[in-house]
Order: sequence, then C-alpha cells, then structure tokens
Amino acid sequence: MHRPKNKDLRFLISNRLITIFGKDTNAIVAAKINVTESQVSQYKRNLSTPGIETLFDIAVTYNASLDYIFNLKDEIKT
Repeated sequence: MHRPKNKDLRFLISNRLITIFGKDTNAIVAAKINVTESQVSQYKRNLSTPGIETLFDIAVTYNASLDYIFNLKDEIKT
C-alpha cells in the first residue's frame, strides 16, 4: 500500500471524521473531544487536521479505529 500525498490524506481524514461524527453538532463533538467548535469545523472542512492526541480522543470517544480514520480499513470499528 502506498502512502497518499499529504493533501489527499488530509482530505481522506476529513471525510472519515464527518462520517464518524455523524449527526453530532460541532458543539457536541467539541465537548466530547475537548476542542473548540471552530476546530471541529476546520477538521470537517479540510482546513486543519487533528493532532495525534485529538485523533486518539476521537478514536476512543467514537469507538473508531485509527486504521479507519487513516483510510486503511473500511470498517469503522476495530
């Protein structure tokens, strides 16, 4: 498997996060993962990528594997 270019990886992560967050509002997501609503909005719009600690919090909070977030697996759960 080859590694996607950075902009492609950010786009893939953004799309996965939108799926993971589901119908939760930005305010709900922000409260769950301890970031601002603005940061959540930026993640969803591919303007920013969460740091590793935030990605870990997302994976744990939403029961999603990091393999799924990084587009290495199609199944959301581990």
